[in-house]
Amino acid sequence: MDLQRSVAISSEPGGIQVQFNHNRRQIAAILALIAAPALAGQQQGCAPDPLSIMIPKLTITDEPPLAQLLKVAFEKNICLGIAYQGKLSPSRPSTMENAPFNDVIRVLLPDFRVRTAGSVVDILRGMLQPTWLDYKLRRFQTLNASLEFNSLQLFFFARDQVYHPKEGYAGSLSESVRQNKVGPFTVHERSIFETLNMLVGGSSQGGAWVVNRRYRQSDAFPADKPFWTIIPYGGSLQDALSRLTP
Repeated sequence: MDLQRSVAISSEPGGIQVQFNHNRRQIAAILALIAAPALAGQQQGCAPDPLSIMIPKLTITDEPPLAQLLKVAFEKNICLGIAYQGKLSPSRPSTMENAPFNDVIRVLLPDFRVRTAGSVVDILRGMLQPTWLDYKLRRFQTLNASLEFNSLQLFFFARDQVYHPKEGYAGSLSESVRQNKVGPFTVHERSIFETLNMLVGGSSQGGAWVVNRRYRQSDAFPADKPFWTIIPYGGSLQDALSRLTP
């Protein structure tokens, strides 16, 4: 395999710039070569029974509700899947004490449905039309690599199944969370929604995913980058919050 034609990698402050072509097999081989090294220290993963985790005290402010929710989830290692893209009304300032995480969600996002998929808390609004999260992949295979790498791999698999683009893809990966790994595993006939939950829920240090653009199937499947953002835990809170779409 001609690596020079398949991938271009350059280290820059704050991350690694990676450019791939659209060949899935070459992508898999390349990712295997540059997968993150083995974790050092204890691996925490997603917190179990997340909706029942008690939050001793929380001051609700007029900050964006998703940012406030992510702060709590990050500190408690609660994994999230947020299937919504759009503006949210600010919450009314208040103080909560000794409240389960489920109550925190109800206060910050009162109009959303909440459910759990294993150790991942899904937060969503009902959609009358099918979305790309509902789209089923015939087959998807992860590597023993970082959560972000495998998220990109999921995008490539989905994009290639929808249509066969000729253009390449360029993206950046933060080095600060390369130690948050997941895989390897293979799934069949699973939706993108289910697969994202499996990636986050199976990661060594936990994380979240959140939709970052329009994702109804009446809109074309995005060819340039995923319609979701992966927020891996294991780095700094500031890094995690910076990944949220305004």
